[in-house]
Amino acid sequence: MRTAFVYLIGPKAGPIKIGHAANVKTRLHSLQIGNWEPISILHSVTVPLFTAAAAEAALHKRFADYRVRGEWFSAPLEMLKAALENIAHEAQDADAANDTFHENACVRLTQDPRATWDVLSAYRETANNLLAKGYIEGVNAALMKEAGQVPYAVFLAVVVHRRDIARSVYDKPHLARQAERSLVIALDALVNIWRRTHQQRLGVDVSRRFVA
Repeated sequence: MRTAFVYLIGPKAGPIKIGHAANVKTRLHSLQIGNWEPISILHSVTVPLFTAAAAEAALHKRFADYRVRGEWFSAPLEMLKAALENIAHEAQDADAANDTFHENACVRLTQDPRATWDVLSAYRETANNLLAKGYIEGVNAALMKEAGQVPYAVFLAVVVHRRDIARSVYDKPHLARQAERSLVIALDALVNIWRRTHQQRLGVDVSRRFVA
């Protein structure tokens, strides 16, 4: 599993930067170059890579009232540490959900078509659960795991929507529901392409569509 750090970096007297990086020590060095006073790593947690950006965004939103500028905040250090630890646990839960889905539902398209339909249905539930937690990167990670399980063209039908979904969630939180709808539409496209190819073999009612 690829991981990243969500960190607190700053001088002893504050303010404190909330960010994420693959290598927190390298990030500290780059930040020190632009700061006249010594700064240090005040706290950091390791999270699955696909949750790092969402974890940082969630922390920024939570401590918005303490924002000094950009990604620097004046919130009490102990409060920030507790928030980091909590979000690290949530991120691990999201990763476990991804792995469980992959292990239990992963079926190659060339195998049982009925089982493949179940995979697509289960994926929609997993994707929506991750969206509900704000882990849009988690949705992409789940897609990557399924890349080898469905035709590449079908896979792209969902991936092409990722940028628009992420923009809606991160830049315009009030459009989160619309973003979810976009993902469902993309999943519809995935299912419909697959359905047209394998309807004769499926042996189940495939006329239904996913509804958000």
